[in-house]
Parts: sequence; C-alpha cells; structure tokens
Amino acid sequence: MSENPLKTPFTDLHAGLVAAAAEEEFVIDAQAVRELDAGLIEALVHRDTLADSAYRDRYSALQALSAVIRFLQAHDKWRTASRPLAQLQAALRDLDNGHQAAMLRPAPVEHRPVSWYETTLRGYAAAIMGGLMKHARMPKREAAEWVSRRLDSAGQDVAPGTVVDWRKRALDHKAHPELHRAYCTVLGKPDWSKPLACAERLAANLIGLQPQKGG
Repeated sequence: MSENPLKTPFTDLHAGLVAAAAEEEFVIDAQAVRELDAGLIEALVHRDTLADSAYRDRYSALQALSAVIRFLQAHDKWRTASRPLAQLQAALRDLDNGHQAAMLRPAPVEHRPVSWYETTLRGYAAAIMGGLMKHARMPKREAAEWVSRRLDSAGQDVAPGTVVDWRKRALDHKAHPELHRAYCTVLGKPDWSKPLACAERLAANLIGLQPQKGG
C-alpha cells in the first residue's frame, strides 16, 4: 500500500517557507479583510438558520470556504495558492449532485475506518480531564464529571464513564496512536498555571468544535 502523502513530514519545508515569508512585505487589502469577516460571520448565521437541515454543516463550511477563497484571490501572491481550496469547494458542491469527487473518496485502510475528527474531539475531552487531574489535583471521577457537565450544558450527552474510557484509551499510544497524539497535544501545549481557567477555555473550544444536532 502506498504511503499517504498527508502523513509525510514537511516540517523543514514549512520552516523554510516561514523564514522566506519573514523577508517579504505583505500588503493586505483592507476591504478584502472586511469581506472575509462578513463572509465568515454569514457562514455562522446560515449554520444557525439551517439547524434542522442534515446538510447545514456542509453548507456553512462551503460559505466559509468561499469567503476564504475570495480573500486569497483578492491578493496576487495567494491567488495561485488558493487553487486547492477552489478544488475542494467544487468537490463539496458535487456532493449535492450525488457525485463524489476523487479527492473526497476514503483511502483504503487495513483496519476498521475511524473518524479523525471524532478521535481528535475525544482526545481533546480526555486531555481536559487529564489536565484537571494533573494540575488541579482533581480526583479521576470528579474530573470526568466536570467534563461531562460542560458537554451536557452544550447539548452533548456524554457520561462521565465515557470520558474516563476515552482517557484510558488515549493513554494507550500503541493501540490508539491518533487519540494519544490529540491527548498529548492538548495536555502539553496550553498554559495550565491556572487549571480551572485553562480547562474552561479548552472546554469552550471543545464545545465549539463538536458537531451539532442535525448537522
């Protein structure tokens, strides 16, 4: 099976491009920024308006993607770089016509297919629990209940025992590498000097990322 190019390390390339960009002067069109801001907010409005639609998440994502593409195409430097996003936009629109573009077809895998998105969210929630245990000295059950209550307040019915199970799986880096990676990222990067405040911010971010009912 050929290697997935998305998993090939490009750290050195990225660092080189960032260094090169630091030597250039960027001129951002102010009106384009205003149009971008309006487009992104409009996408959120459509998302709330279409709460009962099974396609509302895809439609709002298309709206936001269109705003980003228009912003990039308003600047000569990024016009060519916007082409992959324009192709993604076209592929998402094709889904409305029942056609699945090649770029959206799932890759063949030897194991049971898993959702990277769902795995990341679970690792995120598990890491908040882990952070409360490590930095706030909160008992395991109490930390799991804290996360469960925050998710419940946003309409996400996740039992404390489920959060405990997510954390248990996240600690097993061999069996669940993606979950472990998400867990370590959230547990390691934020400033946990004020544990409860940090957990509140992370929980708010997590809730914002959670898929909404009907979408």
